[in-house]
Amino acid sequence: MSHICIIEDDAAIAEIERDYLEINGFTVSIATDGVSGLNLTQKESFDLILLDLMHFGAEKIMGLFTSQEDAQVVALGRSYLHLVSWMYILPAITNGIQGFFRGMGDLKVTLYSTFMNMAGRVLAVIVMFLVFHFGFVSLAWANLIGWIVMLLFEIPLLMRQLKELRK
Repeated sequence: MSHICIIEDDAAIAEIERDYLEINGFTVSIATDGVSGLNLTQKESFDLILLDLMHFGAEKIMGLFTSQEDAQVVALGRSYLHLVSWMYILPAITNGIQGFFRGMGDLKVTLYSTFMNMAGRVLAVIVMFLVFHFGFVSLAWANLIGWIVMLLFEIPLLMRQLKELRK
């Protein structure tokens, strides 16, 4: 039986991950921060370690681009990374769908969905920034809206194609 270590600062997320993995036959240990996770990995042997680098290391990542003394920039960067890191499941799904179509030789789906993504982002950031005054975080939310628009375009095409392949 595989032993998995989850390093997650949000207890609710860690419990959901643990429950899912235990239902599927894995043994799971949880650490709530990077230090306790490091200690746990030194005491026990794991087959897999799941962790969220964007949340544990956001300040250090921002330090690569600016000095740590610029607290406002680091705080903005940290909030952006925390917000957008959860959204990246959507482009992972869109990339899988686009790969399916590219594998079939249909490159138009990627072209059209990318155009729709960009249009959705631009319109979303204009509305959020200029109308609702969301400020810097409107960029992160615009990414999410662009990826949702992309999926709304791709999923019906995928469903139609899968239905045709089953015939």
